[in-house]
Amino acid sequence: MPCCVCGAEFWDDNQNPLITDIEGDEYCILHAPIEYKDHEDLMNVVWERINCVFEKNLDKPQDEYETCSLDYTVFGEFSDFCGLKFPKTNFYKAIFSVVDFSGSEFCSDMGFEFAVFKSQACFIGAEVRDGGSLDYSYCVFQDEAIFQSAVFDGYVSFFRTTFEKNAEFTYSKQNMTPLSPTITFREAMFIEASLFLSVDYKSITCFDRTHFCAESDFTKSKFGGVSFRNCIFEEQAVFDRVDLRRTQLIGAPVEKIRFIACVWPIYKNKRIVFDSGVSFRGRGYFRIENIGPIGLQPKGPPPEQLADLFRRLKKVAQQEQDQTLASDFHYGEKEMRRMKALELSSGDGGKLSEFGVYALLSIYKLCSGYGEAPFRALFALVFFIFLPFAVVCGFDFAIPVAGPFPNWIHFIPLVKLPSLEKVSNISILLMITSQVVISLQAALAGFALRNRFRR
Repeated sequence: MPCCVCGAEFWDDNQNPLITDIEGDEYCILHAPIEYKDHEDLMNVVWERINCVFEKNLDKPQDEYETCSLDYTVFGEFSDFCGLKFPKTNFYKAIFSVVDFSGSEFCSDMGFEFAVFKSQACFIGAEVRDGGSLDYSYCVFQDEAIFQSAVFDGYVSFFRTTFEKNAEFTYSKQNMTPLSPTITFREAMFIEASLFLSVDYKSITCFDRTHFCAESDFTKSKFGGVSFRNCIFEEQAVFDRVDLRRTQLIGAPVEKIRFIACVWPIYKNKRIVFDSGVSFRGRGYFRIENIGPIGLQPKGPPPEQLADLFRRLKKVAQQEQDQTLASDFHYGEKEMRRMKALELSSGDGGKLSEFGVYALLSIYKLCSGYGEAPFRALFALVFFIFLPFAVVCGFDFAIPVAGPFPNWIHFIPLVKLPSLEKVSNISILLMITSQVVISLQAALAGFALRNRFRR
């Protein structure tokens, strides 16, 4: 009879049982409980299986590789795989004690799904080669997980992985292009500290619905693209000097993130978010100037969602006393509100009231950059002051004057209007309009100057 585990799990190469436990169940050396086998004998069998499959695959194309199955293997004591080249291998539901894969090369698909690492798991400098993959879906790391300086050039999945102790990915990287396979931590849980210091992942990295229960540090990290949609930070995450030029923040808990000297996408010298640069009638709402072409993207988020994101980011910047960053996000918020009004006022079912909002915001933008461009506001003020001079026939400071085109000085605020007997009703109306417009523009200019000096 085969090993009870091999038979139950339909192994292709059933192993002969060598060990019988006290209940009479027969096991091969791979699947026997730790207390019934010699660890050195186990590792000799494991290495022999790995080397055998590796040699068989040397002359085969990748799609014909054989798989080294180590599913359900129970490893005891210290398992040393340092510097080993792995063929296509499965450790499905394997149980590890202390294990070291430092410097190992994963040249093909590696599966660790549902594996349990009871003690420290070390993958320092481990490398997933191009065309390979590394799948830790549903794994449980009960002790430290160390992936320092690991290289992920293939698809890597930590989907629903649980890290019960510290998880360190410091200096890990991916050398491929943004079209490389993704690295996903979707729905993973970090119960203690998670360290992503100076990581450099050039493909898309997914932290959607990831749960960070303790400290999380992304200092000096760079991503070819990253999403934090609906993730949870129970403690404040540190984004210190992080490259955010391709970071999607829609749905992210930005209130729980501390942004310190980060690199943001730039549009006309203003810091914006990557989400606002993807897909709006074939282009982004903003053309991001400090990254290369974004490429084909699905439809971007609606402007009201982006306005909410900018509003929340502005609040975070204000709490950190970063008024210049708050100013940039204020501009983005107003611009998204203007775009929303444009969408609602367009088409057959367009709302006239929304067109009014669009017109007012457009004037606000033109005259003062939403209260953030003092020089533009001052230029507009000078323009409105001298505009009447351009349309008034003649130039005489005599007060009062008669005729359909009264003197320029009466268009300026705080100057008394001439009597109706000396000028026409239309002239009076133009004077009042000019005085109101100049007064409003002076207020906008003062507001913009105050914002500039405050920030």
